[in-house]
Amino acid sequence: MTIAAFEAQASWLPLLVGMRCSAVQSDGMQMLSLLFGTLSEGVDGHTEGERTISLEGAWRVEHGNEVTVGSADPDDEREPFLQDLVDRTLERFDIARPGYDLTLIFHDAYVVRCFPIDSLEHADDVEDAEDVEVSWWITGLGIPDDWETSNTLT
Repeated sequence: MTIAAFEAQASWLPLLVGMRCSAVQSDGMQMLSLLFGTLSEGVDGHTEGERTISLEGAWRVEHGNEVTVGSADPDDEREPFLQDLVDRTLERFDIARPGYDLTLIFHDAYVVRCFPIDSLEHADDVEDAEDVEVSWWITGLGIPDDWETSNTLT
């Protein structure tokens, strides 16, 4: 994502604070989606959350002083640790600039971190949108499909 897209996505994060993680989905690769609020069946038959934050690339889950699972772990081995996030409430978040490293802080000392690793993600503009790697984004009720529309509600 461009800097503008990261900033726009960051503006939607406050909508997730105070919400309960209702489900966790992993694609068997490195993508992780945390579904918040009411769950429903989407048009493609997949479960959707009222709000969802998706992480792709380098991410990890911590509990207390321990890293419990990360994006490079085998999917079948990481699933039980990911389920520990279900029913946890997102208390706050932090975005470390200039890298847009994302930290999601849940109650009971659970933390999810995402680390954007492609320098093209931090461009002011790119010639070809296909050149941009996406590392985290928010979808859901009332959130536009494009990445560069900021939240004007908060």
